[in-house]
Amino acid sequence: MAAAEGSPGGYELVLARGFVALERRGREGVDGPVRSGRGPAVAGAPWRPAPPEPDGRERQSAKSRNRLQRLILSLPLEMLGERASLVTLTYPGDWRPWCPDGRVWEHHRRKLVRQWRDTWGPLIGLWTKEFQPRPGQPGEFQWAPHLHLYVPLPGAMSAADFARLQERAIRGAGLGRRYGTHGGRGRTPPVGVSRAGDYGGPFAMWLRLLWAQIVTGNTVPEHYVRGVDIRPMFWTEDEAAGRNRTQVLQYLAPEAGKAAQKVGPVGFDRVGHFYGVLGRELGFREQQERRVLPSAVAEQVEIRLYRWARLRSLARGGRSSWLDQRRPGDGLTARGMTFEHGLRLLAYAERAAGTATGARAWRRWRDRRWERLTGSDWDPWNADAV
Repeated sequence: MAAAEGSPGGYELVLARGFVALERRGREGVDGPVRSGRGPAVAGAPWRPAPPEPDGRERQSAKSRNRLQRLILSLPLEMLGERASLVTLTYPGDWRPWCPDGRVWEHHRRKLVRQWRDTWGPLIGLWTKEFQPRPGQPGEFQWAPHLHLYVPLPGAMSAADFARLQERAIRGAGLGRRYGTHGGRGRTPPVGVSRAGDYGGPFAMWLRLLWAQIVTGNTVPEHYVRGVDIRPMFWTEDEAAGRNRTQVLQYLAPEAGKAAQKVGPVGFDRVGHFYGVLGRELGFREQQERRVLPSAVAEQVEIRLYRWARLRSLARGGRSSWLDQRRPGDGLTARGMTFEHGLRLLAYAERAAGTATGARAWRRWRDRRWERLTGSDWDPWNADAV
């Protein structure tokens, strides 16, 4: 039986700086018409993607990738300051003897973070694990593990050394446009001191040596030179001062959640967590606001989130077919919608909720969505049909 109009529903609206989401609070007990949105299984109606066939490869689940992207879109990136950088830590070409499984990989990560903190002070940011395709390598050495750290570089690093890293990033971007992503990276000078110049000074040399010692005991010269890459997020002082941090988060979120690089090679197990936050105790944590919604408001929010996500996807030249796989009442995450935009959307939904016009709009939208999903005019919201 549906609860009274305006009573607390089984949905929450999650507001963050880079996304807005309508979430179910539980699988059961959701009042009102939205409750039956899950409905009984219907032949031919997509519901959840089938899990991949067992192939001996560990992978990050779609749910985990979604949580990672939502985490990134709700982090206080301002805390990283103007020296926010992407630090990439890779393994030698024949990486398996040095990193045979996920436990060794995690040990390397923790040791590096601990040494960084002991040497340079508190560290805040985000780390993620990925696998590089390396198509030119033999099959057993493809899909090599590597780490990404989204962190601020130490304040003890001189302004001149950081400026040289910015110059290197600009040069690397130009080489990437000319020779392609992989060709450009190979032609970009290594960080630290080399015949091509000094990019990053003592800090870059310290990080190179530390990572080489952790992984190989500094016995592989090529890894010592190329095992570390540092790319400042902002290439000029003006960009660092003027660029909207929410836009940066919206770039980083899909970049960090690439599904293709979240699948390990055969035989590489015990990966553990694919991401984590550094410095939660210092206040670097997700910033979200949650609001419990009445059923009538949740219905109107879902309609507006769906329309916004569809138009955004089409405006960017993408496809909205992924939206057609969702049943009405399942909730939705609108990545790219700001906190302020979410508040405006909620205000519109609250005004429409409980009105005859709003109820008709919900029924029309719900019925069109169900027909497109199943090719049927059967109505799962009718209690007699369940």
